[in-house]
Amino acid sequence: MKKPIRILVVEDKMIVARDIAHHLEDLNYQVTGLARSGKEALEKLVSNPPDLAMLDINLKGDMDGIELAERIARVHPIPIIYLTAQNDRATLERAKKTLPSAYLVKPYKKEDFGPAIDLAIYQYTQNRSGAEPEAADALKISQPEPVRESVFVKSDHCYEKLEVADIRYIKAEGSYVKIFTTNRNYLQTVNLNSFSRQLNHPDLVRIHRSYVINLRHLTVYEEGRVFIGDSEIPIGKTYRGELVKYLQFIRTGTG
Repeated sequence: MKKPIRILVVEDKMIVARDIAHHLEDLNYQVTGLARSGKEALEKLVSNPPDLAMLDINLKGDMDGIELAERIARVHPIPIIYLTAQNDRATLERAKKTLPSAYLVKPYKKEDFGPAIDLAIYQYTQNRSGAEPEAADALKISQPEPVRESVFVKSDHCYEKLEVADIRYIKAEGSYVKIFTTNRNYLQTVNLNSFSRQLNHPDLVRIHRSYVINLRHLTVYEEGRVFIGDSEIPIGKTYRGELVKYLQFIRTGTG
């Protein structure tokens, strides 16, 4: 059975904390504990380690949410989502220095939590890996070593291992990408450039501003489009010349 993402909620107003916990559990996340203070949060962090923490940025007591985030980074580094109604520049500047993975602004709605958690885990992974800023119009998914043969993608409320060989193509849909595989499809909260950079595989090639294809699944090439099985995918004009470099053609004719 797949394990749900484990979350610690730190909020000094317990009625708000319980409401957040209720929303998270409805979405099949596991709440490891509710804490009203930084001291209590650190105790729960050690006794029942979470995968992610949601911290009230204006936490009352000996330490506010920002100070608590700094302590967590030293004791048990995990993604941090700040819960805040604050919008003053000084507070936000302090918060930014702790490299939070996401923010949730009060009042919260149930539908806010899933995207924020997805973003937090993604941003944390990127920060930890020291990834360079993306090249906005990179054609081919090509980065220095290592080449990854698999990647973990969000599925329901856990992460599944996806083999690059099983990816047929990837389509940008606004701030999401849809991954079409041999077995099923996945929708991920990340843009195409960022996601493709993480895959870093020579078989995956950008052929359009909205599409990346797996060359191993390419079945038909025509001027202006390709087919992967029954799926027709356009070739962007600026990508066409580069794409043909990866294809071996049998030249026909006499002489």
